[in-house]
Amino acid sequence: MPITPASVDGTWGVSKTLSGYTIESYNETKNPVRETVPDQYNRVAKEIRYDTRWDLRMTVRGSAAPSDVSISFNSNTYIVDSVEEAGQYNGLLRYNITAHRYENCNAETAMSAGSSTPAGSST
Repeated sequence: MPITPASVDGTWGVSKTLSGYTIESYNETKNPVRETVPDQYNRVAKEIRYDTRWDLRMTVRGSAAPSDVSISFNSNTYIVDSVEEAGQYNGLLRYNITAHRYENCNAETAMSAGSSTPAGSST
């Protein structure tokens, strides 16, 4: 005989937002960034965690492709890796977005046209 739980808690749908889009689904992954330290025989003797990288994958619906530079999601800014057109749903275009950020870096630095050094830096 099935048992009915005393209380059922949960959220229906996605409560996080991306301005101008309906979020179908998302995955946010927190990854430690580590440096391996070898011993004198080149065996890994330890790992040093020096940063954290967050990866974001999401599918959204909207009337135009999202920015391919950066997006703001869940109170964080992410650097966009790719935007893929993923067909339609009820007449709205769908897009798959992949993006990432680090603990202290959430924006790319653009290079000047015809230059091999980043804008704002000196050689």
